[in-house]
Amino acid sequence: MLAFPQFGDKAVIQYPYRWRQKFRTRLADNDWGSLPRQTDGGFEERRFSCVLRGLSDGERVSIQNLFVATAGGYRAFTFLSPHENLLADSEALATGSWIKDPGLVLVSGFADPLGGLGATRVSNPAGMARRFRQVIEAPSEYRYCASFWGRSASSSNITFQGGAATAPSERVLRFDGTWRRFVVTVQSSEVVGQTAFGLVLPAVTEVEVFGWQVEASGAATEYKKTVGPGGVIANCRFADDRLEWTSEFPGQHTVRINLAAT
Repeated sequence: MLAFPQFGDKAVIQYPYRWRQKFRTRLADNDWGSLPRQTDGGFEERRFSCVLRGLSDGERVSIQNLFVATAGGYRAFTFLSPHENLLADSEALATGSWIKDPGLVLVSGFADPLGGLGATRVSNPAGMARRFRQVIEAPSEYRYCASFWGRSASSSNITFQGGAATAPSERVLRFDGTWRRFVVTVQSSEVVGQTAFGLVLPAVTEVEVFGWQVEASGAATEYKKTVGPGGVIANCRFADDRLEWTSEFPGQHTVRINLAAT
């Protein structure tokens, strides 16, 4: 898949950067002289701007190759927003954004570690392991940081799965009666366009989870709740007809990147 590259430090962007989001309001003229206003739900534009400095030769080539592959601003590519949670519906595990094995029982509305009622109780009464996960349309070979809170009334070993949707890596996490924010970094050797994150519950196990988040980096930041889509932007384009490169030293390149998505 075509996607904006990660750099050597496993980031997709450098600071500072500018991010602007625009919406549109429609005005309806009529014979009464008034102009009723209505939000145009079908229009949303995002603009992103950043100066990338100190890029290596390989990083310059990866950006330039993407620019050539997309014919500048003609074709779209995937951009992983650096300040958003990549997962959709981060607290609504019963929605269609999450894939659940048959037999799992999910009940929402439990007390969460941030003082609200956003936690979900997940029960597996079956005699064999069951899992739930979310699959995002993002490169599996990137490094991701997944984080969430979890606890269990009785101490349990729960398996986290993350990475390429076809062959995720696993890590066993110890749940107990105290809320704990688990942070797991993953990077798959598989090169596919889908990446998955979730848990495998052993037979006859019950846990509570809250605040699922995935970021395209090597470290977790403060939790950002999502209601609806996450920060995977599939229709991003270069906003310029050419890239202006400068090189201060050999292997040290600078370029201004302007992106647009609708």
